[in-house]
Amino acid sequence: MKKVMLLSMLMVVSMLWGEGIFAQEYTTGMSSGKIIIKEVNRVDIIGTSASTVKVYTEEKKGSQSERAKGLREISARGVEDNTGMGLSVEKEGSELTILPVSRSQGRRYTIEVPKGVSVYFEHSSNRGGKVNVRDLASEIEISTNYNSVDLKNVTGAAIINTVYGGIDAVFDEIGSEDVILHSVYSFVDVSVPANAKASFQMNSSHGKILTDLDLDFKSEDGEGKMRNISKNKAIGDLNGGGSMFSLKATYNTIYLRKI
Repeated sequence: MKKVMLLSMLMVVSMLWGEGIFAQEYTTGMSSGKIIIKEVNRVDIIGTSASTVKVYTEEKKGSQSERAKGLREISARGVEDNTGMGLSVEKEGSELTILPVSRSQGRRYTIEVPKGVSVYFEHSSNRGGKVNVRDLASEIEISTNYNSVDLKNVTGAAIINTVYGGIDAVFDEIGSEDVILHSVYSFVDVSVPANAKASFQMNSSHGKILTDLDLDFKSEDGEGKMRNISKNKAIGDLNGGGSMFSLKATYNTIYLRKI
């Protein structure tokens, strides 16, 4: 399928945020579909009630050399910077793909996501930094090697898989969708309201499971109140059960806290 460059996007460059700091943004209308973000460093993903996707960042004045003025960067992927921010943004059908053009991304990018738009984020290098997700009501899937992930006020379905990065998640309210938070070598730290209705499946093959919640622990077949500790696995309900949380920290600790 032919890719259509988003010529309708609004790019605002050189709006002064502070002395020597300029804001840049790229905006396009979108109320459904999926945003695919690959290998972009230092990302904040924020839910919005608007029907537009907005990508923005800040850059120091004069950071571009005189030799580079008037030129655009291209990458080995075959993509070009069509945003003015070191990013390539393309649309194919209902999918919006955001890719980096430069390997050395020193800026932090913010991506605002409408409620009906799902998000897929993928990162493989050790230069990615923390991924922050805030106020998101739509589905999100994150797959990283080194990034840590911080979730706050996420009410849609969430599937987060990291290898070396830790996962911090605070749920001020529990949505109706399942949540999967898995880290191989780092921690998984989750906070939920003490009066929430939720079910938890927790597994730490070589670590610990710690909680201050009053859980009704069950056996693997879902019956009774026996806690299975033979494989560092715990299955339990909070306030009779509800939305499912799958928490796994293979070589580290699971922290399950009450707010």
